[in-house]
Amino acid sequence: MSWWVIAALAVGTFAFRAAGPTLLARVALPAWAQRVVDLLPPALLAAVVTTQLRFDLPLLAGVAIAVAILWRRGSLLMAVGAAMAVAAVARWLGG
Repeated sequence: MSWWVIAALAVGTFAFRAAGPTLLARVALPAWAQRVVDLLPPALLAAVVTTQLRFDLPLLAGVAIAVAILWRRGSLLMAVGAAMAVAAVARWLGG
């Protein structure tokens, strides 16, 4: 495969991914649509985590901690960091 093809695909991928936020920044969404857009990141995160669980106990422990933090209105960054730490410690301990 030619480097030109790889470069063209990289530019195309970047343009496609940048189009959504760029276009949404110019358009004022109705209130109901903005509420839906605000709920998309947690829903997508839940979908990705759910498909990867497969009864992995350290991962389940991390997800439980993340859910507890998010339920208590903690930040998403704190929840992800705590989940990573708990899963890593659980794996290190032999889980």
